Parts: sequence; structure tokens; C-alpha cells
Amino acid sequence: MSGAELPPEQQAELAKLQTEGAQLSAKFSQNVLDATDAFGIYFDDAAPLAGIPEDALAMFAAAAQSEGKTGYKIGLQIPHYLAVIQYAGNRELREQIYRAYVTRASELSNDGKFDNTANIDRTLENALKTAKLLGFKNYAELSLATKMADTPEQVLNFLHDLARRAKPYAEKDLAEVKAFAREHLGLADPQPWDLSYAGEKLREAKYAFSETEVKNTSPSAKY
Repeated sequence: MSGAELPPEQQAELAKLQTEGAQLSAKFSQNVLDATDAFGIYFDDAAPLAGIPEDALAMFAAAAQSEGKTGYKIGLQIPHYLAVIQYAGNRELREQIYRAYVTRASELSNDGKFDNTANIDRTLENALKTAKLLGFKNYAELSLATKMADTPEQVLNFLHDLARRAKPYAEKDLAEVKAFAREHLGLADPQPWDLSYAGEKLREAKYAFSETEVKNTSPSAKY
């Protein structure tokens, strides 16, 4: 896979593609990080944050304090996102955080400043050129050259079979969460930003189980 058997000019081309691939990967990651860090919602008090655990509120307060501000700052870092999307009773806030999170580093956020579309397109082009230079029809074949699966078709067949087996259970769970949201939370038309919140409420109602209570009473929480 090193291309050592290629003629010198093709080895040089491969090296160029590999260098560019590493740069594209780094730029993609940096854009996601920059888009994440650029986002923030600020609150003067905790009233709009009802339902969010105390440890998460402390995290939000610390984020505000790190900028020399009082109150609370909610960002898009994963602990912030999960605390809101799973526990916040404020549906408008859940939607705002959800939409911001799933559109990070795209043309839909930060006026496209950190848009990764071009990086993704170029990465796909780079991968195809690399694969063909090494004698493969596509990048999937190149990737599988060092893996247990023999062909891309074999992998797709496995994934399709897995999806076929898992889908009924996933659909059943989703239907249960949506039904609970409609019947007990007053959400006539549950949206993606409602599902984690409704799922947590369902667990509490069905099993008397709360992730927050488990975390607060676990031995590790004492240290």
C-alpha cells in the first residue's frame, strides 16, 4: 500500500496526495473545532435552564466565568450539548442547540466561515485518485485490502442485513418514545430535539431510573 513499486513520477504524485490528504483532514477538524468554539448562548439566571442537572449548570457557569462573565454560557461541546438535549425542559432551547450542533462547520452556520463542504469534496477526490494510482477501482477496495472483508459488496450486504434485523427494534423503541412524548409531555409532533429528552423522561417513568441520580450516587461522584 506504500506505492513503492510505482514509477518515480507516480510515487511523487502519491506522496503529494497523501500530504494533501493529511492537510485536508487537519483543516476539517480545525473547522469543526472553530465552529464549536464560536458558538455560545448566554443566560443571566437559571430559570430558562429548568431540568438541567446541577453539575451541568456549574459547568455552564464556569464557561461564562472563563470569559469574565456572570450567569451561564452554553456551548456546543459535547457535555454541553448532551446536558441540554437530554434534560432541558425548555423546548426552544433544545431546538436551538440541536440545530446549531448538527450544522456545525457547514454553510448553514457562522455565515459559512468554517464551512467544510469544499474540504469534504476534495477529500473524496483525493481518496479516489489515491486508490486508482495504487491499482484499485475505488477507495473502498483500497481500504479493504488490509481488512478481513473481501469486497465492498460483502460489506454492504452485511450492513444491509444488520439494518434489516435491527430496524424493527429501533422503530419499536422510537414509536414508544414518541407516544410517551405525545401522551405525557404534551408534544403533539415530537421532533429530533425532543427525542433524547422524552427518552430520559420515559426511563424515569418506566423504570424509576435517572442517569443523573445514578451519577450523583455512584462512588466516583464522591471523589
